[in-house]
Amino acid sequence: MAASKWPVTQLYSQEFVNFRNPLQICLLHHLRKDEWLLPKGRQDQGESLSEASLRETYEETGFVCTVLPINMETRSPSSGVDMKDRPHFVRGCTEPFTVSLRHVSERDIKFIWWFISRVASGDAEKRSGTQMRSENFESVLYNVDVDVEDEEALNAAVGRLTYDNDREIVKMAIRLVYGTYPEWFSREKD
Repeated sequence: MAASKWPVTQLYSQEFVNFRNPLQICLLHHLRKDEWLLPKGRQDQGESLSEASLRETYEETGFVCTVLPINMETRSPSSGVDMKDRPHFVRGCTEPFTVSLRHVSERDIKFIWWFISRVASGDAEKRSGTQMRSENFESVLYNVDVDVEDEEALNAAVGRLTYDNDREIVKMAIRLVYGTYPEWFSREKD
């Protein structure tokens, strides 16, 4: 297994991954580098973080997606609410569930805000010709309907990904989706 050549720090929400029903994740195969990755990219000027994540997902995968509301802990306060800065549980949260800090060089850090999304209802067709000229990805859907308490099954579900940090991001996303939508999984927790 390979580790990224760039140091990466991950911060989970309590401290775009893309799902379809049945539960699948869309991975990118970088054809020139033969790497399996998650969709990500830079925020354009004037875009919100969630808009950027959905646009990048569309450009790289060809799927139109929406942010999936997830039950999770977050430090983000409710709109207009004065509250202590501490983690609290929120139902239907559409904030990033993870932030990665990729240390590209000594004074160059790339922030990657991870959202969970799903293919927009009524728009499940993959479009071609959505990638930038510099991109050379093949997007492939993989089933992730696994027992979230079985670490071996989770590892198998994310095993195609090239980088360890991407695997951890997807495992966290699968657990959050299960915690919010257990009925989407064929094997519910007892």
